Amino acid sequence: MPRERIDDRLLSWLGDGSRYPAGVRRRRCCVQHPMAPHRRMESKVAVGAQNIRRSRHVAGMSVKLTDLEPQFITYGERTITQDDLNPVPYQQRFMTHVDSLAEAQGIWLGCPKCFEKNGGMIGTHLIDVTFRDRGVPDNLGAHNTEGAPTRWGVSGAGYSNLTTQPSILLQGACGWHGFITNGEIITC
Repeated sequence: MPRERIDDRLLSWLGDGSRYPAGVRRRRCCVQHPMAPHRRMESKVAVGAQNIRRSRHVAGMSVKLTDLEPQFITYGERTITQDDLNPVPYQQRFMTHVDSLAEAQGIWLGCPKCFEKNGGMIGTHLIDVTFRDRGVPDNLGAHNTEGAPTRWGVSGAGYSNLTTQPSILLQGACGWHGFITNGEIITC
């Protein structure tokens, strides 16, 4: 089918946007090709839908650990052997999500400072907090700017009452400094 015919069919199917329900708009696609109108149609979002997660947090309120979408994790490493795709063997590092604190070696969570600045998790970077005495090798987990491993003591039973010691200081990122105490985020 000729290119013009495909474009005409897609444009007649999409119309000028007036066929969308009230409150729905199309995001622009940066790619210009024959299927671009189709891609715009698939990426339509309801007006305000992008701010749903932002509206959950009101400035000035305390931030709970559960607001920062935490995930318990374990660390792993495996050797990728030599083959056609990998001419030189190498070590691959990875993290796996786990369900409980008992089996976790660390936790990923959204940055509290950026969470408040952004009004939610959209645009917020993640923090890696590696637990002490959980069998994490020095080459895995969180490290400071000098490359030394950083580890935190942890207590509690889950996200709602998790406590870490000492304080957490982000170096080289936004500079957040604070504690996780009994499931609450306390900024220094």
